[in-house]
Amino acid sequence: MMSGAVHQNSDRLGAPGAGDVGGNEHRRHIGWCVLLTVACLLPFVGKAFHIDDTVFLRTAQHIQQDPIDFYGLDTFTSGKRLSMAAHALNPPLMSYVVALVALVAGWHEVAMHLAMLVPAVAACLGTYCLARRFCTRPLDAAAGAVLTPVFLVSSTTVMCDVLMVALYIWAIELWARGLDRDRVGWLVASGACAGVCFLVKYFGLTLVPLLAVYGLLLRRRPGWWLLPLAIPFVVVAGYEWMTYALYGRGLFYNALFRTSSHPVEPTLWLHRSISGLCFAGGCNAVVLFFTPLLWRRRSLVFGGVAVIVCVVALSFAEKVSGLRLRDADGVHWVKVGQVALFTAAGLQVLVLVVLDLIHRRDESSCLLACWILGTFVFTTYINWSVTARTILPMAPALGIVLARRIDHGSGAAAWKRICALGATGLLSIAVARSDTLWANSVRDAVQRGMQVVEGHPGKIHFHGRWGFQWYMESFGARPLDMEQLNQLAPGDLIVVAENNLAAPRPPAHIVAAVYKAQSSGSRGLAVMWKAAGAGFYSDKWGPMPFAIGPVPPDRYTLYVLGERSSELQSALTRSDWWIEAPPD
Repeated sequence: MMSGAVHQNSDRLGAPGAGDVGGNEHRRHIGWCVLLTVACLLPFVGKAFHIDDTVFLRTAQHIQQDPIDFYGLDTFTSGKRLSMAAHALNPPLMSYVVALVALVAGWHEVAMHLAMLVPAVAACLGTYCLARRFCTRPLDAAAGAVLTPVFLVSSTTVMCDVLMVALYIWAIELWARGLDRDRVGWLVASGACAGVCFLVKYFGLTLVPLLAVYGLLLRRRPGWWLLPLAIPFVVVAGYEWMTYALYGRGLFYNALFRTSSHPVEPTLWLHRSISGLCFAGGCNAVVLFFTPLLWRRRSLVFGGVAVIVCVVALSFAEKVSGLRLRDADGVHWVKVGQVALFTAAGLQVLVLVVLDLIHRRDESSCLLACWILGTFVFTTYINWSVTARTILPMAPALGIVLARRIDHGSGAAAWKRICALGATGLLSIAVARSDTLWANSVRDAVQRGMQVVEGHPGKIHFHGRWGFQWYMESFGARPLDMEQLNQLAPGDLIVVAENNLAAPRPPAHIVAAVYKAQSSGSRGLAVMWKAAGAGFYSDKWGPMPFAIGPVPPDRYTLYVLGERSSELQSALTRSDWWIEAPPD
């Protein structure tokens, strides 16, 4: 049975300046939250645009020209031209934000990333305020959410995920305030926040059942307080009507259809489950460093045995989510060990949530369990791919669960908690640095490669997406249309990024010469490399969000079609970037 005393206690902890955190200390904690977030992210404000940043940037550019027809542009994927309305899996509000930032500060990377500090700080502050209701160590909870690989890496992009999470947290906090104090204004603000959250990312609609369940557990019966939850549905209906009028289809329904059209086959459930656990554990690596503080010695021994069992079981598997764990040369123990460690960490996340629910059996534990377990199920079994971006929403809730776990136990000395958070932060910064080095290497490769062929009279085409697409188009290059290969002319150039989408090869009879180049990125930690099993942005690349080990350089191929002029041949020969290679 739910405890009414817990509700009273949560109200006491949630009141500013009350409970275990006094008014002055509360203000200091707010300052620490802001300082921590900004200090971790400032080193990455020069990061190149990366992954799906390009989708939001291109949409934002179009919005500046036509603010109503936000998806009225074309894009290329896998060498095919598609309308953005058919391709986009997110609503457009984040692109409007990007367009506004660009209108004020321009399209430079530093300006964009400085603006993205705002939602990151808002997410940290929201986690802190919500944690004040549910535990006595809210600063630990906020730090545990921020100092994770998934939060730091996601906060160095201009994609929609961190803004969605910030709105998600604040919608829950406003809802809790409204229920605690019977203030309809807070409840309406929460419903409006949920509606805006939906317009940032469709996942925001999951706030409706989450808030409804929490309210029903507190109030025991439905009432007028449920009415503000109609606001997100009004927003959804308006959005579907508008997009149907513009594009002949409701884009939310279209996104649901595309997601449901990729069901997980029964034979792949085990692989998806391992990927989901790996991402839950690796993206929220704070659980690894807090393990000694959360469990008694007997439980730690049991956990060690569980890791060994995972290692042994995986050593008999040939592949997991495309990652080869053994071959004719034997077992790849480094890969096996990392997959086992991340899987065990993911299992620990689920166990912590279940134990919190069992031990407390209150409204807050149900809220946190639905929040984390719902995110895990969606990411692992419903979404088109297991990605760190879809795991991100569980980070704030997990930070609170960790702080509650320490509350429930004997507690841990402050220096131990600081050491655990510091170690987590160092790992997370290393992952963010690796992602940044990769992004920057793509930008540098495009600049060096295109400077060599600058002024070439033929058309320059490219194949690849992500940041590579943004920088190639900034030099005037065109996406390669695989359905219009017959329109390629002698003297045209095709640049292909190999560590990107599946790379095409032009028909051999029209290729006059082939040149290769490679750029250096991170050398000891991979975030997207199939051979290492790292697939931070999609488990199609591997079952782990990141992997420790050697990372080969990115490779690029330049095809010269039909004929090459003496000027081009001379420029390529003098170049220390493009090296002539045998035809593919």
